[in-house]
Amino acid sequence: NAVYWDNTENAGGYKVRVKTPSGSVESYDATVGAPHLSHAYLEAGMYEVSVSTISSEVGQYDSEYSVPLYIQRLVAPKLTVNNSVVSNPNSYEDGFTVNFQAADGANRYNVYKEGVLIGSTQNLSFSVRDLLSENQSTGGEINYKIRSAGNVGGSTIKLDSLTSNATEFVVTVLPTPTDVRMDGSTVLWNALSQTATTGYAVKTDAAVTTVQRNSHTLNSVAVGEHIISVCASGNGESIIASPYSTGIAVRKLSAPTDIRVDTS
Repeated sequence: NAVYWDNTENAGGYKVRVKTPSGSVESYDATVGAPHLSHAYLEAGMYEVSVSTISSEVGQYDSEYSVPLYIQRLVAPKLTVNNSVVSNPNSYEDGFTVNFQAADGANRYNVYKEGVLIGSTQNLSFSVRDLLSENQSTGGEINYKIRSAGNVGGSTIKLDSLTSNATEFVVTVLPTPTDVRMDGSTVLWNALSQTATTGYAVKTDAAVTTVQRNSHTLNSVAVGEHIISVCASGNGESIIASPYSTGIAVRKLSAPTDIRVDTS
């Protein structure tokens, strides 16, 4: 984050004045050979940077300070108080949407997953679909951060909010139920301790039924073959439903017809 300026005639050097957001004034020296100032701008808020030319000869004196350059270090957006993370409790594929409040001066917002930029938006919400990598099939916690982003044009230079001050949140993807099997017309699977309050969802073809225990009896399915799969349900917020288990095929037989008495 370097500020540059053109050398002035007969300059012996430069004095740079930086007014910080907290009101303190910092002073730095710069040479004719390197007319610039590098500054970290570690405090969020508005800075004023101005430069004075220092005299190098007898018979001349220092200039006044220049018109200030305004530099704003943005703050990170805050998550909304309610519905900050919203998800479909019975669908891993739907991912989640994070909602946040506007940050003063921000032009857009950058979203990071485990430190890697995954997208940018000018809206006050961002949806994430691809949560787990191939080696995370058992679920787990995923860390996300949001930073405000600015620009280097216009009357005020806007610097991205600091990584150290980014808004951070964690989502937990539940593990997929295992050993899904049929016992007659009942679907069974191994119970998960994480689902004590969220339960499970059983998908019969495209129809979804929620249950609280690790079994479900197929009462009202039509005659014929069906594909059954199970997921651990999320809480509709930052606990995300697991991916559905691999589907198993089950066939419901038809009842006999034309039942009669043979009187011969």
